Amino acid sequence: MSSVYIHWAWDRLPFFVKLLTSPHLHAGLWIVTISALMLMPADALPEIRSLLPASLEQWIDKVEHFAAFLFMTVLLARSMDRLEGMARPVPRAAGWTLAIAFFLEALQAPIPWRYFDPLDLVADGLGVLCGWPLSTWVVRHESRSAGRI
Repeated sequence: MSSVYIHWAWDRLPFFVKLLTSPHLHAGLWIVTISALMLMPADALPEIRSLLPASLEQWIDKVEHFAAFLFMTVLLARSMDRLEGMARPVPRAAGWTLAIAFFLEALQAPIPWRYFDPLDLVADGLGVLCGWPLSTWVVRHESRSAGRI
């Protein structure tokens, strides 16, 4: 199948189908979802701690923070890589993700049902750090397959 046919078919897809495959939409939805989860009352969240062994129960919150910010780093890097003229998308994505992490943790401080936890920031930062090489790989892989490298 030639790339000309693929481009011709892509151009004829409805706008909403193209929107669903947009990395900008994926990153935006992830940020909104994580923000909502981090600011809503803890008792409104699904309870998965009871499914874990007692030794891991105290650390599940940190694992959730780590995973959320790892994926946020990757999704933001993918989105920033698609922007025209955006140089160094992975460091920028990592910086923005750390800023979002700090902002969300600071927002939790005045909310009565949430609290500021420095260990959450550490877990967020570790997620960003581990997301950096993964983001670099994803961006390079997508750039190669799109013929931008």
